[in-house]
Amino acid sequence: MGRNDVPAVFTIGDWTVRPSLRTVERSGERKVLEPKLIDVLTYLAGTAGAVVDKEQLLTDCWRGTFYGDNPVHKTIALIRKALGDDAKRPRYIATIRKRGYRVIAKVRSGGPQPRSTRRTAVSSIYRIALRSSRRIDALPRRRLLATVLIGFSAFVALCRTSLRG
Repeated sequence: MGRNDVPAVFTIGDWTVRPSLRTVERSGERKVLEPKLIDVLTYLAGTAGAVVDKEQLLTDCWRGTFYGDNPVHKTIALIRKALGDDAKRPRYIATIRKRGYRVIAKVRSGGPQPRSTRRTAVSSIYRIALRSSRRIDALPRRRLLATVLIGFSAFVALCRTSLRG
């Protein structure tokens, strides 16, 4: 399936999601989400209601570039806030205790399709959205990493110099 075959829009419950624009829309209300939020939302929507554990989300959405103690929990909380969802009475994303997260709302892409095609299309949307957001996000992260490494190297050099002298 080529890039042009992938629908640019899917729905989750009553929200219309446009990954390339990073937007969710409902009844005239439009919200722009941060790249990581749209990546995770699109990824979960592409799993067809399966339970996805935290480690799988970290592996597939963060690709080893995460900071802080619990980026998955914080990201899911922000997605829920954007969708007006409640963790205690979820309509879109449910927490499966000690297992992970699961989309419980109906997910549709590009109109009615057979079940197997629908999952492939939504998964393809996720891959394209993730690729484009990674290109945007990668450069600032690399610059930050280089700055931190240079600063750490300078700190180590100063410590060694002060211990010797």
